[in-house]
Amino acid sequence: MLAELHWQREHGDDMVQAAAAQLLDSADAPPGQRVRIEVLGPTRVFIDDQAVDNAASRRIRVRQLLSLLVVEPNLRRDRAMTLLWPELDQTAASRNLRVTLTYLRQVLRGSADGDTPPGHAPDERFLIVDSSSMRLVPHPGLDVDLWQLDAHQSASAQAWAVGDQRAHASALAAAAGLWRGEPLVDLEDLDELSGEVTRVRTSLVDSTLTLGEVRLSEGRAADSVRSAQAALAADAYNERAHRLAIAAQIQLGDHAAASAAARRMMQALSEVGAVPADTTKILLRRIASVRTGR
Repeated sequence: MLAELHWQREHGDDMVQAAAAQLLDSADAPPGQRVRIEVLGPTRVFIDDQAVDNAASRRIRVRQLLSLLVVEPNLRRDRAMTLLWPELDQTAASRNLRVTLTYLRQVLRGSADGDTPPGHAPDERFLIVDSSSMRLVPHPGLDVDLWQLDAHQSASAQAWAVGDQRAHASALAAAAGLWRGEPLVDLEDLDELSGEVTRVRTSLVDSTLTLGEVRLSEGRAADSVRSAQAALAADAYNERAHRLAIAAQIQLGDHAAASAAARRMMQALSEVGAVPADTTKILLRRIASVRTGR
């Protein structure tokens, strides 16, 4: 990323050169205020741990544009216009985008009127805008939960590949801990982004369930129950989550709870016309053997 910024400082247009130079300078400067963007649940922006709550942050198009920039950090203006205002001609959509960018800057500054409050670092550290594109740039002062999720999952995969179980579990816990609710909720109405929304939701569920399975292998069944419950809250028909809930209750020795979890699973599978997988059938036989005393 630093190489790209150096290139932009030397070869970009005037606006980009100035922004890239400022970004490179700020990277070497003493730490300023931190900005955190969260999209793994309701879209939120924090400045030094204080949530930004102003008129601009409550605008749906502002939150959608911010979410788009998180998903596609190098976002062309024409793509943003097509996604956010498909019913408008280019002139009207371009005008709307300019206005929305103004509001987004207010959110990243934590201000209601566009003026940067005393001591607040301007959003140009992170957001570079030129005539054709917008860039949300990684920076030491910027945290983005979706980017952290991808980094934790990559670290988890690498740790698993080399057999580092502790690092694997730690990365999974960090990934699962980012989940606050329905991810990328402000992009749900944009059909073209449905694949990315599904990818992120699936990543969160998978990290949470894998963590639950690791905790079960460590004898931490109560933690496994919480992982299963979190996954089932997002997808009530997820057989793997149901299976984890059953196995955790068996390990806890609560066979009544295990039986109840099995009934919930069977009801869910029945509703979608599915039958239990072979692995699930093994758990069901264990529950049945306890009931019959065999």
